[in-house]
Amino acid sequence: MRWILVVFGGCSVVTPPDRPSYTYDVAPILQTHCVRCHTSDGRWDGGVELDRYETAASTAVRSACTALDPVVAERYGDLLLSVSATEGEAPCARWDVASMPPGALEHLSLMEQEIFGNWIATGMRP
Repeated sequence: MRWILVVFGGCSVVTPPDRPSYTYDVAPILQTHCVRCHTSDGRWDGGVELDRYETAASTAVRSACTALDPVVAERYGDLLLSVSATEGEAPCARWDVASMPPGALEHLSLMEQEIFGNWIATGMRP
């Protein structure tokens, strides 16, 4: 996973990459939080397979809706709304926002959520 470190007079701020890629930025997040249940070895819970770029990209919006906190989902609302809702619905209205991974003690961090949302918004580079 690539991170950009910005140093301002002794303080450092880590920001997500401008154009995240699946290989360097998204796959490590999915490996940590999702692939245990959503994999191509026959265990694709909910019909979602996230261990390969092609399948992760094809279900990215549905996966994002269930993995993002409502605040982050709202930030990417226009993008998610265009493919996840019908007129009059909120972005991700058809999915249980922030429900993945189920039963997890720790969900995706805000940084990981930003990377995932930005990956979708910038065209889901491999």
